[in-house]
Amino acid sequence: MTESAREGSMTKPAPAGGGFLNSGPLGARLAGIDYKPDVAAAAASLVLSRLPMRFPKASGELAEWDVAGPAMVVRSSFTVRALHRMPPEDSMPPAEAVARSLIEQIITFAWLAAKPEERLVEWVGWLYTERIKSDNKFKKWLRGQGRDGDPLFSDDARTAAEEASGGKALDLGSRAVQADETWRPQITALGEKGCSFAEIYASAYTSYSYSTHALAQPLLRYTGAHPDGGVYIGPEGALGESTPWGVGLVVYLLGLLVSSRAVGWPDSDEVYKLLRSA
Repeated sequence: MTESAREGSMTKPAPAGGGFLNSGPLGARLAGIDYKPDVAAAAASLVLSRLPMRFPKASGELAEWDVAGPAMVVRSSFTVRALHRMPPEDSMPPAEAVARSLIEQIITFAWLAAKPEERLVEWVGWLYTERIKSDNKFKKWLRGQGRDGDPLFSDDARTAAEEASGGKALDLGSRAVQADETWRPQITALGEKGCSFAEIYASAYTSYSYSTHALAQPLLRYTGAHPDGGVYIGPEGALGESTPWGVGLVVYLLGLLVSSRAVGWPDSDEVYKLLRSA
């Protein structure tokens, strides 16, 4: 199916009876997507059924797109599967934290996939920047607190890490914008209102920070006014229409559409079918 043909099927009103595209643009339905573990499992299987993969000519360096690209898709597939093994009746804040991680993974993958020859070495360099920060905490910060802090690196390893360091990481919002610049003109679903990587970053990723960090707001899920006066602490309750499972699944499927073009799999027609059944 051509992209233009898909565009017509994405925007044409559909009969009632399920599917997040049936009530209008994809973005307008994000807040109402249900928990769909069967769809998530089917989506993840498009990738995980390929394991194990072998790359006989690869050197093992992280800055090899032929390996790093597929590996990022595999990682996100395990993440979306784990997200949907945390059902709504258990705990929403942990699901939001996992969904937030998934959003970061997919946006970063899409950003790299747009220009891997320019961005992959920079991205790998961020790893060494973070490792240097960790080494500094052991050698400097802990000792500053009057505690023993052994270095993580030998002197030679520290020097090598400094040489490989990529400086400060590009913020995720900028990665999202740059990913959109490449992929929105090519992938119809990213053009739906509310479904660009930048919009997902600004809404869901930012919102789910409350559950990722030890902030006060998540406590409102467990407290409330007691009918006999005062306040009670009880089982978790939902705040608004937060749907980390549905948002996470949509973001993952958008990432698979990028993968279809950048890596060569999975088949985009199969991904679009899952988008319509989510």
